[in-house]
Amino acid sequence: MKDNNINWELITSLLRGEKLSDEELNIVLAQIKEYPELIKNAEELLFIIQKVRYAREANQINLQNNWIKVNSKIKYTNRKKTITYTLRIAATIIILLSFSFYFFILRNDFFLNSKDDQYLTQLIQRQIDSADLLLIRSTDTIPILIGDDFFLDKVHLKYVTQEDGFSFETPEESESEYTVNIPNGKQAKITLDDGSVVWLNSTSTLEYPLVFNKPDREVNLIGEGLFDVVSNTEKRFVVNTANNTKVIVHGTLFNVKSYEEEDKIVTTLIHGSVGFEMPDGKEEALLPGNQGIYYKSGKVYENKTNVDVLYFTKWKEGIYLFQNEELKNIALQLERWYGVKIILMDNLATKKLSGGIELEKPLSSFLINIEKTINIKYEAYEKTIRITEK
Repeated sequence: MKDNNINWELITSLLRGEKLSDEELNIVLAQIKEYPELIKNAEELLFIIQKVRYAREANQINLQNNWIKVNSKIKYTNRKKTITYTLRIAATIIILLSFSFYFFILRNDFFLNSKDDQYLTQLIQRQIDSADLLLIRSTDTIPILIGDDFFLDKVHLKYVTQEDGFSFETPEESESEYTVNIPNGKQAKITLDDGSVVWLNSTSTLEYPLVFNKPDREVNLIGEGLFDVVSNTEKRFVVNTANNTKVIVHGTLFNVKSYEEEDKIVTTLIHGSVGFEMPDGKEEALLPGNQGIYYKSGKVYENKTNVDVLYFTKWKEGIYLFQNEELKNIALQLERWYGVKIILMDNLATKKLSGGIELEKPLSSFLINIEKTINIKYEAYEKTIRITEK
């Protein structure tokens, strides 16, 4: 198709963020619909597609950020800006998606055949697999990458840097709740409505309201989180964990580990004051440096004093420390981080180790070290690792 077949005047208007009439918008839609194969040259758009499809108002989309993504692809020759045909179409699609995608994606009239649907489904899955954080709404999963800054149902979502973490701004009271899930090999910092901060470990899930407008500030945790809670004497902070247990918070820094596949719920208090509430309503107070352990199978509570809190918080810095820990528990941590399945043979499950793992390093470096330490050998096949005694 030649450039003169494209209505660049309308495209330019879209790029400038000007509002088009329905007739003008239909002209642009028809041009793009006529050449759907060009979408396959713009794989970077899938992330935008996955987000924009949930938009409700055209002015929610950050036009400048969308254009920057395209502008970074522009080629320069002899100091003269040259935009290839594909990139001009890609720019059109990006801006078009920003203003109108949600009108026609739900009608399924943009994608012409099942092959296109299958292609896009695969690409979306690849975006989910590579996401830094997954935002879950009902049955929808929205992949979030570090560097994202966009609007969703009037809520401004930001995950600009890992240090600043994932946060949101909402202009009004809301009854909505968010659920975030942290994929294998990732960690994330989440800022809540009251300014409290949660660091979530790999494969953890946190459900929380956009606005704390109920008597308690309640969140639900599956997995592991390090909480730094803003004090509020009129509204306590509650972390609901497994088996109808909860941590009652009064403004503090603490770590909670509550994975579904583990028998223990472990709360470690760094400073401040918390109470651990059991299914029967009984609450046990924790002092700084103490650890409350609830065993789900036996419904038994244990209080440990003077623990080294570093062993339970260092994961936030990318280091997993363990002291006299059974290998089966270490294997669980490695499975969550590296996304593998570890099979322990012989009597290795209860063998105890002390040490640490730098999570940025490959898993093989740790396995090679313990091969020398406890006389084992390992075999790796795809995402399964089998460890046996020599």
